[in-house]
Amino acid sequence: MEPGPRYLRLVLYMRAMSANALYGHSSKYEKTYKNEQVRQYQRLVQSALQTVNVDSIKWEKSEPVQIAARFWFCDRKDPDLDNCLKPFIDAVQSSGVIHNDKQVLRIEAEKFPACGRDAIEFILSDFVPCYVLPPPSVSAPGPRPSAP
Repeated sequence: MEPGPRYLRLVLYMRAMSANALYGHSSKYEKTYKNEQVRQYQRLVQSALQTVNVDSIKWEKSEPVQIAARFWFCDRKDPDLDNCLKPFIDAVQSSGVIHNDKQVLRIEAEKFPACGRDAIEFILSDFVPCYVLPPPSVSAPGPRPSAP
């Protein structure tokens, strides 16, 4: 995926969090909440984003973005790739670089075994339409035909 005109590339030497670890549950209050591990992960991502000049690269609410991400894991207990994306995108959103994860219109993601240390590499950029499938029609595909 080619980055759009505006882009932010960052490599973080840390383990990606799995969405399975995102929330705790309080039976006393019948609520879910972000646990401390999630808040710490978000602070680490936010801190890394502050090392670059993110104020000049922020996207407005109406601006679509795309994300390319690579995750490296040292051990065999690596999480599912799709479970790595949600906590990471939420952390990018909480940093203020994007306003809402609804702005993400394309995600390209890969995971690899690592020899040395866990890492996350990502590029956040302006959304650039390019279709592997034919461009979408004006309306969604119709209902499936009923079985005979």
